[in-house]
Amino acid sequence: NQLSLKWIFIALAGSLLPDLDHFYYFLTYGKNDWYTVEIKKLFKSKQWRMLSVFMADGHKQNTNLASHNIYFMAFLFGLACLSFLFEMQTAVVLLGAMIIHYAFDILDDFLLLGGLNPNWKRWGRERRNKPITQ
Repeated sequence: NQLSLKWIFIALAGSLLPDLDHFYYFLTYGKNDWYTVEIKKLFKSKQWRMLSVFMADGHKQNTNLASHNIYFMAFLFGLACLSFLFEMQTAVVLLGAMIIHYAFDILDDFLLLGGLNPNWKRWGRERRNKPITQ
């Protein structure tokens, strides 16, 4: 109905939710990825400046995140539309903030990479072949 601290807090929470996928990646399905291994090394050695520079420079190469794709954005948009139809204002604000976060990530890709990162066109995680051992 009107701007309030409640809506600001919900929007802020919604805008941070997409970044949870990064933590989930680091702790589970991407824990052996070169990017994660390097971050863990820098973290354990307490090289905070190097860690922040590495993450700032390399985060666009982290393209195997499960929810960072246009299909998940479309799903969120559908949920937001349903929430609007059923007058679920909290869900509309929360989901809208998530969609805006993802849209900003896409714009950031165009500005930094000169085009759309391939992960946005993929459903779920990239399937990687396991190494052949004999």
